[in-house]
Amino acid sequence: AAAPLDLSISEFLPRASGQLAIASKTVRAEMKTGLADAVLSGHARFLGVLAERQEELEHVAALWRSGDGPAAFEYVEGLGNDSVTYNLLKLARLRNGQSATLDVCAAALPALARLGGSPFEDHVKLAVATSKFLFDSFSELVRSTIELQRRERGSARGGVDVSREERAQKCGRCLAGFEELAAALAPLAAGDATGARTARDAANLRAKLGHFLEALGSGGAC
Repeated sequence: AAAPLDLSISEFLPRASGQLAIASKTVRAEMKTGLADAVLSGHARFLGVLAERQEELEHVAALWRSGDGPAAFEYVEGLGNDSVTYNLLKLARLRNGQSATLDVCAAALPALARLGGSPFEDHVKLAVATSKFLFDSFSELVRSTIELQRRERGSARGGVDVSREERAQKCGRCLAGFEELAAALAPLAAGDATGARTARDAANLRAKLGHFLEALGSGGAC
């Protein structure tokens, strides 16, 4: 008979049960470390966003308080951040009737049109209320100025009235802003993602804008 091969069955069984336990602990530790790193990384990014937001708010507030309201609104419009725009509107309090000027109206309308598309109800409500105030305050001046400018285009006028030309340019910007606003109000007036009262206010303002733009023969009439 052949001699025994002197093999042990243990040679064919897992021998590293202790090593497996150590490896398992190592994997768990690495997973915890990775999770902690991910959390810390996300937290650091969040703090970075907050710091950046704070800098933006401080900058726009400084512009407004320095008396350069148009620059403040042009800044937030270029920034494209709804939260910063909302905070500027809260700071500016345009509806108190003291800080709203034709310059501010022209600069604010594009930012208001964009804020109307925010997913946050507070943003939308303030955008609609402020837009209504600016329309009620300046639409008649815009209409009369643009109509006068159109009549004078065909007449021979001597000299240039600089202040009148500047006002006409500002009113032209307001007209463009009202056109943009009318388009932005369409989904709000339909009640998409807004409350019933906000939708009603948006629909009423859009109707006013429609009549206004139609009377001026604007391509933005709705």
